[in-house]
Amino acid sequence: MANDTAVHFEALSAVFAGVADLRKVFEAARKQRTSGQGALLFIDEIHRFNRSQQDGFLPYVEDGTVVLVGTTTKNPSFELNAALLSRCQVLVLHPLDEPALEVL
Repeated sequence: MANDTAVHFEALSAVFAGVADLRKVFEAARKQRTSGQGALLFIDEIHRFNRSQQDGFLPYVEDGTVVLVGTTTKNPSFELNAALLSRCQVLVLHPLDEPALEVL
């Protein structure tokens, strides 16, 4: 996605990342934004961040500093806080069946 849209791509795992990692990413994204480049932030296992950590995303998602893509194996309605969910679009992905895989 980042290559197709000419934005900076950053990937983090919520299992290993913490607040300090997020601050670095947000600061870099803010600098890139002032130079006209957007930032795509991919968070794997986003449900692992606690509620206050999830709140930390809000100002950067709201003002467009980052485009957030988060993945989870959990139901986001139960695992993500309402404020973050209200600013996101939830997409449910399903495994491909055999005929679809053969087409690929």
